[in-house]
Amino acid sequence: MFLPIPFIFRYFAVCKSRVLTLFEYAFLIIICFTISILYTFLHAWTFWPRDNLSKYNYIIDHPFWKDSNEQLPTFVAADFKDGRLFILVSCIMILGTISYLLIIVFNVLIYRKLTSLKSTMSAKTCEVHRQLSKVLKYQAMVPFFICVCPLSLVFLLSAIGTKTDGKGVILTMLVSYLPIMNSLSTLLFVRQYRRIITQTRIFKFLFPGRANRDRISDQRTSYIQDIKSMISRYPISQKFLPQKINI
Repeated sequence: MFLPIPFIFRYFAVCKSRVLTLFEYAFLIIICFTISILYTFLHAWTFWPRDNLSKYNYIIDHPFWKDSNEQLPTFVAADFKDGRLFILVSCIMILGTISYLLIIVFNVLIYRKLTSLKSTMSAKTCEVHRQLSKVLKYQAMVPFFICVCPLSLVFLLSAIGTKTDGKGVILTMLVSYLPIMNSLSTLLFVRQYRRIITQTRIFKFLFPGRANRDRISDQRTSYIQDIKSMISRYPISQKFLPQKINI
């Protein structure tokens, strides 16, 4: 539920020309926290220990989980046919659908507004918005492919009674990479950070074209900044040169 917040914040900044106040931003965070806490209680209620645990042993009765004494560790499990688990899965699907619908709606509104303002923005401003759009879209899609899709597949396989060994381990490993993938998006799509990677010797050897494009762009930006610095040191020259240089 936290995924739509950056898009909502950017929508007000771009489309409504105002920045959310601290109170408004905190209100959005509180709403998301409230939903997350309610979901946590629902999750605890779903997997609350039952009186008769023997009927759930078949779920985890696999050599992979047994120790050297052929004993199973203590697991929290639930049968897919159980009504509580069905309610939990339904809530997960509803919350995920609402989150991505909000992302799509606000992203479309932002895109339309930026398209209408493109003729009035400098090339550098357009580039900043382009990089920000890529980062936000990437960070929104990463949980979809790492969390939503694998979870949906596991629920589907469980519903039809298909057993796949190790699916829980694979799912856990995928979810654990989520923080890394979010950080990687900033390194890949923000040019200033990307240059640190593309200008290394290994990257230049493997991808010389990409490294050369970033190097040329870096030199061009430095050239424009040098011109601005020279103009600022000589006020007389400012009378004969444009007051604004668009990059």
